[in-house]
Amino acid sequence: MGNPKISVIIPIYNVEEYIEDTLNSLLNQTIIKDMEILMIDDGWQSDYGVWEFNSKTFPNPKEMIQELHDLGFKVMLWIVP
Repeated sequence: MGNPKISVIIPIYNVEEYIEDTLNSLLNQTIIKDMEILMIDDGWQSDYGVWEFNSKTFPNPKEMIQELHDLGFKVMLWIVP
């Protein structure tokens, strides 16, 4: 039987020093290969910068993410308020 797909939800408010180790630990584990990682930051700070989606640069983000998955990349989508 195959491994089930799971969602790992990581709260990331004020934990900058732990994020890299946490993600590496998840990505390097060998038990479950089919997972998604959701990082939730509910404390957006101006230090992070101002991010605006540019639809001219990325006209079809879903297709772009699928293409990256097909090429073997792991993709993180950061949704901000």
